[in-house]
Amino acid sequence: PDLDLAASTHFQAGTAMLIVLSITGLVSRRIGADPRMRRIHPAIGALALLLAGVQVFLGLQMTRW
Repeated sequence: PDLDLAASTHFQAGTAMLIVLSITGLVSRRIGADPRMRRIHPAIGALALLLAGVQVFLGLQMTRW
């Protein structure tokens, strides 16, 4: 039963958001040296924000009203 939550889409969205935020952190280290990273960084941040919204929506579905 403990693994049921780990198989949920809420967990998968959280894992994806963690990966995207980690990539954003790595990209931010190269912003000053590489102009491509300066263009990519906002798009990755927008994806992280979108995933955060999905995470909230999926988390609300898990609560019992």
